[in-house]
Amino acid sequence: MKFLPFLSCALLALHVQAAPDPVQALLTEAQVAHARGDLELAKAKYQSVLQMDRKNITATAYLKRIQVEEAKGGKGGGQEKQLARLIVPAVQFRDAELSAALDYLKQTASKLSEGKQAVNFVVQVPEAQAKTPITLNLTNVPFTEVLRYVGDLASVSFSFDPYAITVRPKAGATAAATSEPVAK
Repeated sequence: MKFLPFLSCALLALHVQAAPDPVQALLTEAQVAHARGDLELAKAKYQSVLQMDRKNITATAYLKRIQVEEAKGGKGGGQEKQLARLIVPAVQFRDAELSAALDYLKQTASKLSEGKQAVNFVVQVPEAQAKTPITLNLTNVPFTEVLRYVGDLASVSFSFDPYAITVRPKAGATAAATSEPVAK
């Protein structure tokens, strides 16, 4: 009979362990969203955790981390990640100059993001290279992939800076760099 109280305590302990902890579940969801780069969802989940447990160290630390990432433009190249989520329905360039293609992409990013994503290009290529004709026909491609194709065709590379995308000649390209960059 002494065994019966011990067994009931053990069963109760198992039941408590098996019950899902809502705080832990929210933390897990928040961390998954954060790893995916969805800072808004992660922030909302961490804030929900703090509403349930005001002293949760993990949620507090991650919210501070998100705040720093947002100040830097998002997690690890935030602009690039945001642009990668934009799917360009169609791109049809026929002998378009690089500068015209960049203007089109700037307008397309703004349109697809409903004005939430502004794209600025800082073009640091010789004028002759900026007039490189580009012929490209793509459908339903991420914005960053369109940039990659444009870069391959025009022999330029793109680097994502906090407030602009810098366009430079690709390493090994025959054109020399200009002394003054052209802002778009």
